[in-house]
Amino acid sequence: MSIKLPNITFKDEEVCFFYSPGHTKDSASLYDISDNVLFVGDNIEYPIPLIYYNNLKKYKKTFLKYALLEPDIFVLSHGNPDE
Repeated sequence: MSIKLPNITFKDEEVCFFYSPGHTKDSASLYDISDNVLFVGDNIEYPIPLIYYNNLKKYKKTFLKYALLEPDIFVLSHGNPDE
C-alpha cells in the first residue's frame, strides 16, 4: 500500500460532516457515503489513542455512531496505513 495525496475536491459526492467528540471536545468526522469511507481524524489513533477530552460517555457515543455506519474503510490521521 502506498500513501497518495488528494488530487480532487468533492464533486458529485455524497458526504456528511458530523460532530464526533472524543480526541478533543470539538472533533468532527467526515463520512463519504458514496464510497463508504469514514475519515475519523484523531479520534482513532494507532497504536495508542491520545485523549485531550475527558468526557468518555461522549467518546463512547462517537464510537457507537462509527459502528452504526459500518464503513468499509477508516481513514485516521495517525497510524500505519498497512494495519
